[in-house]
Amino acid sequence: MSSATTRRPSKPKGKNTFSFFLFSPQTGWIVLGVSLVLTALAWNYSARYLEQRAQIQFDAQVERIESAIKLRMNQYARMLEAGVGFFDSSDEVTRYEWQKFINAFDLPNNYPGTQGIGISVPVRPEDIEKHEAAMRKEGFPTYKINPSGKRPLYTAITYLEPLDWRNLRAIGYDMYSEHNRRAAMDTAINTGKPAISGIVKLKQETDENVQSGFLMYLPVYNESMISNPTIAQRRENFRTMVYAVLRATDLMQNLLAPIGDDVSLRLYDTDINTRSLLYKSDADDEMDGYKSSRFFATRTLPIFGHSWNIEVNSRDSTNANLDYWQSTAVGLGGLLVDIMLFYIIHLAARRGREIERELYTRKLERSNDDLERFAHAAAHDLKSPLRAIDNLSSWIAKDNAEILPDQSKRHLQLLQSRSRRLERLLDDLLAYSRIDADDNRLETIDLAELCNEVVDLLSIPGAFDIRVADVVPTVISHRSPLRQVLMNLVSNAMKHHDREHGLVMIDFGWRGTLLECTVSDDGPGVPEQFRERAFDMFATLDSKDNKDTSGIGLSMVLKLVTTHGGVISLEDNEHSPRGLKVRFTWEAEFVSEGQASASTDVTPLTPRRASAEVDAD
Repeated sequence: MSSATTRRPSKPKGKNTFSFFLFSPQTGWIVLGVSLVLTALAWNYSARYLEQRAQIQFDAQVERIESAIKLRMNQYARMLEAGVGFFDSSDEVTRYEWQKFINAFDLPNNYPGTQGIGISVPVRPEDIEKHEAAMRKEGFPTYKINPSGKRPLYTAITYLEPLDWRNLRAIGYDMYSEHNRRAAMDTAINTGKPAISGIVKLKQETDENVQSGFLMYLPVYNESMISNPTIAQRRENFRTMVYAVLRATDLMQNLLAPIGDDVSLRLYDTDINTRSLLYKSDADDEMDGYKSSRFFATRTLPIFGHSWNIEVNSRDSTNANLDYWQSTAVGLGGLLVDIMLFYIIHLAARRGREIERELYTRKLERSNDDLERFAHAAAHDLKSPLRAIDNLSSWIAKDNAEILPDQSKRHLQLLQSRSRRLERLLDDLLAYSRIDADDNRLETIDLAELCNEVVDLLSIPGAFDIRVADVVPTVISHRSPLRQVLMNLVSNAMKHHDREHGLVMIDFGWRGTLLECTVSDDGPGVPEQFRERAFDMFATLDSKDNKDTSGIGLSMVLKLVTTHGGVISLEDNEHSPRGLKVRFTWEAEFVSEGQASASTDVTPLTPRRASAEVDAD
């Protein structure tokens, strides 16, 4: 004899349980607590996303600054290489030819910050008088190599374009006499590659608009120098030096103008200290205060044998304020939804308690009607904020799919899943509350045809077989609620099956004057100790994270069955070592018996895709 658990009619108890849940004073606080947690999550995700977006934008600006500096330095190197090529292509380059060559670059417009492009020639001590005399004949009557003093080797600036009043001050200057310039010149001569100097005070500087400066050098060798020369051979064949004079402030201001003013920059020559500061874009002299901003980055740039260090600092800007207000708007918007939701549930609870108090003085039927109408309205009002939360999380996930961490994506998906589950729960609550109001007109029902309708309306996986017994009666009863019960039970049998394929059987018989229906499956079944609880509201044996279920399906079946004068039970499936049989009775009037099949005990129904998917839980 099979073990069975039977649930008998208990309409008042079901309604009291539902009313207690919907109108309990604690329900509003529980929902408020949950919604506040969801709002805090949404605000946190929004703030983190905006912070990440700002960090990415800042990092991109740092990259643009690095690229702009490297590109401009490479452009100067290419310009000096062009000057070397100009010398290599001619036995002698006159001052006029050099002037035309440099003018073609249009330095003021194309290379702001370039004070001039010139050449410096080596002069031996014994050739100084001859060199100075030649320069005086070229139109420099007071020309003299400076500074004075005895040195083993002199260099002298002879060409420098554009030859304005500032550059005239540098004609005749021996750059090899100063250690920063000499170090860069030696590096260029020894390698044959461009080299830049450390910070220098340019000869062109006056007391007005004083700027830090540096120079870039590239040597010209005699044509007789062999390929792959040694350092000694390079120094022996050194012919002249092409160089660029660069003023750091003018150069960097032009370089950074397209990048924007929401970051500030400091450029250091080698070491990060005040003595090595080559350029700064702001007037703040406090080193520690400079690093206390929202975003800060340090980069080291290798520039032609030299190391530059840059510090980039974000400034408070409209974008930062906008980011703050965007995340704040998410939080405030969510808080507003939470308060509205709490207010609605609080009103629902208050109204419910008022109605319950009226039950003692009014007729029970009228009070139940009022409660059901109110539940319908309250559930509908709850859907709007739930859809807003679902849409907000969906927009955040879609807009930031490329930058959000995987954990954040999973949290957003969980937020969406929980919002949709709550919406699903509201739909089931509405369906539950409408059971008594359903159309209960009596109709003549061919149960074989009704079973086919159930198959049509459900999404039947191809591996599932739905069968109905060979003898199927025709009865007079309430068609819509009976079809809903069968749909819920068949859907449950498939949804909670633990295999990819399975069999569900539907059988009909009579228990006295009541129609007896059974739905059997070969799934995992329900342990006997859990069968009584299976009919409780929101009860489910599976984790709701594994099954898309609200836990109302069997409660709805119980209410439909008891409303139509029947009882329902969960039993072992005697035809299978596993599985479950759900047996219920139903008020119906016999009309006729169906025809028996001669070849088999059961007749398989042809599965078809559902025109409307129904989930029974």
